[in-house]
Amino acid sequence: MNESTMKRIAREELSAALATVREQGTAENLERLQRAYFELSRRLKVAAGKATVGGPRLGRVQLSVSIFCDPRNADRAEKELRDTVRHELAHVAAPQGSGHGPVWKRLAIMLGDSGERCHDMAVTRKARFDWDLTCSCCGEQIGTLRNRATVARYLSGRQTRCCRAKVSYRKA
Repeated sequence: MNESTMKRIAREELSAALATVREQGTAENLERLQRAYFELSRRLKVAAGKATVGGPRLGRVQLSVSIFCDPRNADRAEKELRDTVRHELAHVAAPQGSGHGPVWKRLAIMLGDSGERCHDMAVTRKARFDWDLTCSCCGEQIGTLRNRATVARYLSGRQTRCCRAKVSYRKA
């Protein structure tokens, strides 16, 4: 896949998302989605996409050139790109602070995304994470963070979504 194909697919998905939100969404979802624009990023090496949902760059969706133009991902790059664009557009359309919660998930599924958070495509480098976060009740993986100070700030008063239990952490 090349960059012009990536831009074309992103524009197609944005048009489809706007049409879907006009029919099924709210006026404020539509207003946020109309601000969406795309940038191709060579800096994203692990994440397939990234949406900016607040501040002066509201509506910016960055897509990873490194991942989608990688020959190892050629057989499924278009499908994964469409899913990633829908995923990030759901972030743009959802209210700020929705994260990957139920409001975001409802919008993602409405836009045709699976509602999943991660991709399994080949990446150019692995991210280095130091701390794994899990639910202390059921053991479900919550995420990863890079340093102990961030872990302490992140865990202050937090509960997991799955069990409303404490988040536990361990060195990766």
